[in-house]
Amino acid sequence: MLPLAIALTATVAIAAGLGLLPAAALFVAKPLTTVLLIVHAARRGADEPVARRWILVGLVLSLAGDIALLWPKQGFLPGLIAFLLAHWPTSRPSITACASRHAGSPSRSMR
Repeated sequence: MLPLAIALTATVAIAAGLGLLPAAALFVAKPLTTVLLIVHAARRGADEPVARRWILVGLVLSLAGDIALLWPKQGFLPGLIAFLLAHWPTSRPSITACASRHAGSPSRSMR
């Protein structure tokens, strides 16, 4: 049910962003979509709590970026910074998993 709600709110946000729905819908649907994604992510990954925590930090920073960009002129720089900061915690679990997978293999320079 939650994935359906995410798809619905994302569709409303896109339609409002394109001017097909009132702009007020964007102010509700855009952050709500990200909040629902955070809830969905929080319910998953119990077997990888550290990775889940990093993903959640990245999603919360993305929420801050989404909210800031609702005001394009005033919120552009804060939104940009929030999204840039969101990349580090969101990508950290993948980088850590990749590094641990290849920890025992020889480096490329030694091949």
